[in-house]
Amino acid sequence: MIGPILVHDVTTHAHCNWSIKPAGTTGEIAEVERLLDQLRVEYPFVTPG
Repeated sequence: MIGPILVHDVTTHAHCNWSIKPAGTTGEIAEVERLLDQLRVEYPFVTPG
């Protein structure tokens, strides 16, 4: 499970204002985190809703 996207204030998260807390096995979480790292490079900032 990937989980909801958490949007953080850009004043405290200047390089990337979002995070996701995936769940699953260690391998599944590692794979999701690898993909999230790639997404953060291209989309470091999101806006809520």
